[in-house]
This record gives sequence, C-alpha cells and structure tokens, in this order.
Amino acid sequence: MKPLLLCILAVPVMAQTISVSGTDVSQPVVNQMATNSANISVAAFNTSGVALVPNGTPDFQLLLGALVPSEILTVIQPILPYSVFIKNESTKSIIAYTLSWATIDNDGEPFTDDRIVCDFISLKPLLSPHSAALATFFGPLNPAAATDPQLRTEISEQAGTFKSKASVTISVEAVMFEDGTTVGVDSSRSVSQIVARLQAERDLYVTTVEKTTSSSDAETTSWLQAVASAFPPGSHLNLQGDPYAAWYQFYRSRIASGLINLIGKRDFSVMISYVQAELGRKPYPATIINKAP
Repeated sequence: MKPLLLCILAVPVMAQTISVSGTDVSQPVVNQMATNSANISVAAFNTSGVALVPNGTPDFQLLLGALVPSEILTVIQPILPYSVFIKNESTKSIIAYTLSWATIDNDGEPFTDDRIVCDFISLKPLLSPHSAALATFFGPLNPAAATDPQLRTEISEQAGTFKSKASVTISVEAVMFEDGTTVGVDSSRSVSQIVARLQAERDLYVTTVEKTTSSSDAETTSWLQAVASAFPPGSHLNLQGDPYAAWYQFYRSRIASGLINLIGKRDFSVMISYVQAELGRKPYPATIINKAP
C-alpha cells in the first residue's frame, strides 16, 4: 500500500493496554487495563534527537496540556489512545515525517497504514528544534477541527476500527530534516515519494523559467502540455521497481497540469510570476537544490 499524504485531554486510557516495544526506550513502559480491546504498542524511536512519546506516560499528559488547544480536546479524545507526540530535540527543523499504524485483526490478518505529513505548499517546519507536536492518524489537527462535523465522524469511526483490532502498533517510518537528511527504517519507501514530490516541483519550475529566455510563451506552454500529458489521469502508478522514478513522473505531470490550468484561468505572465515567486520563497532542502534536473 502506498503511503497517504496528509497536507497540512489529560484523560486516562481506559479499557486498553499500552506498552512500548523496541530496544532504545526513552519513555517507561506503561500498562493499563487489559481487556478484549486492542492491544496498543508504540515502537520505541529515539534517533538523531527525535523521539516518540506514547499515550499513558507522564510526558504525554504534560505535552497534551501544554500544546493541544482546549477547543479540540473533546473532538480528538476517541483517537488519543492511538496518537503519539513527536519530540524534536535536534538542532534542525523537521519538515516531513511518516508514521505507520500497523494492525492485526482478530483473525490474524495484518494491515499497515502509512501516513506522510508535510506542508508541501509552504515547506514550513512541522517541528522546530526543541519542540513537540501531537501526531494523530489524521495528521496535525488545528482548532478548526472543533467545528468540522465530518472530521468528528471520521475520528469516531476510525477509533472504532482501531478498537475492534487485536493489536495496533504505532511507529516512525521516516523523518526528514530541513536540509533533506532523513532518519528511520522507511520500510514504506515514503522518503522516495517525499523527495520525488519536492524534486519534481523544483525541477519543473526551474526549467519553466529557463525556457522563457529561449522560447516563446506558446512554445513553453506546449512543452508544459506535453509534460502534463506524459502521465494522464487514470494512469497506473508502478511502484514495484524504482518508486522515486514513478513518483517523480507522477508529480511532474500533475504540477505541470496545474500550471496549464493557471495559464487558462489567468494568462502566461501570471503563471511565470507564480513560478518565480515560488522559487524565491520556498525553502527547498539543500539536497533538492543541489541535485541537477
């Protein structure tokens, strides 16, 4: 299953068992009531200054009270047992991460849901150095969640799904820092998807601007149309081989299609101004900037 991109209560956990698995454990193991509900575990992760804080620990409760707005506490309460805090004690900001929710149902059937979190629009840090943030199955939640009835329903339904499982394991797949370096086992190969998304965008923007110096507006528009049609909607995304190459082609075509739409709705000059502004303001990681198209 390909990872899903998500662009951007101090309440005891009853009727659950929470434990921490792994070898490098920065938080104590907390056991609560064991029942026929799901057994929840958080795979220990404490690498390069990044750590997970599971529910049921003193740190989780402290961070919850300090960082989560009161207006959304009641909304997220059903999903809290299946949430963690990510702490960044490194000297670099985190711009993307992938978390995994691996479940096993009562018949022994496994299923893994990987969730990529990244603000691809602005590339603003998700976690600055020496900060923490709540990570839920639905990504970061802001106060607007309190007035979203659909989200309330989805949270309740997902919590019910988790509770019906024999076990739920939460783990970090990958973390990307502001300079483009990454940590994590990344068994989902999510880093390839994140890097391909950023690289395809910047490469396309750079080439589009360069073409305006040697080609007419019509020629550049025709080139963008060709790029957009290289991977038309409905095409099969083959991730069996090199996932980076497949994702790169996918995002390159989708972003080119967006620029074509902008030309259609406004005009060519507006599109070029937008691309130039994006290249000027967006803090692409050094690993993206220094890689030749």
